[in-house]
Amino acid sequence: MRLKRTVLGLLVGIAGLGGASPVAAQQPVADLSVTKTGPANSAPGSDVVYTITVTNNGPDDAANAILSDSLPAGVTFVDAEQTSGPEPTEVDLISDPATVTWSTLGNGATATFTVTVNVDADFAGDLLNTAVVTSDTSDPNPANNTSTAALAVTTTTTTTTTTVAPTTTTTIVPTTTTVAATTTLGSTTSTTPVTGLPATGTSSSSLGTIALVALVAGVGLIVIATRNRRTHEGA
Repeated sequence: MRLKRTVLGLLVGIAGLGGASPVAAQQPVADLSVTKTGPANSAPGSDVVYTITVTNNGPDDAANAILSDSLPAGVTFVDAEQTSGPEPTEVDLISDPATVTWSTLGNGATATFTVTVNVDADFAGDLLNTAVVTSDTSDPNPANNTSTAALAVTTTTTTTTTTVAPTTTTTIVPTTTTVAATTTLGSTTSTTPVTGLPATGTSSSSLGTIALVALVAGVGLIVIATRNRRTHEGA
């Protein structure tokens, strides 16, 4: 009887243990985010500086957090520098993509970097540069694990306009004026035209008219003088 009761008690105890629900262990999660910013425009042959910021928004630490940055064709790597945040455990700037690794990136930690590249002298167009952050810890919001900076590379053309003042040419035409000079000898008056004298306020046409009148008057005086002489000789 006692044996039966003991066996029954064991069966009840086993049944009670079988009905209990096991408690599952909670997995850590870490919301990592990255932002990459830079200038919107640049020119061929110039340096461009990008800023990359990695943040662990929690609620837990991120294990083996890795920031990777792959440079696009058309640029050459110049320099990279960490300006704030926890020191990484490993940095690889030689490989493509370049990577920065933290064995553990704590909850609420932020790290900032600047990356300098040089645009190829013969490049023109759009450059897209993307940074990515990942970790071994579950991320509840993977949408903010990638950030892209867009850069427009354009060639600037400088146009120089030269204005030439117009040239003014003044042509001076020499003027020849004829003036009639009258000489009276005794009773005979002769008129001799004189050329080459400059005008003195009288137009060329007026002086020509005066000369013509003087010439005709002189001929008339000569004719009258000749007739008077012949008359005297006849007498």
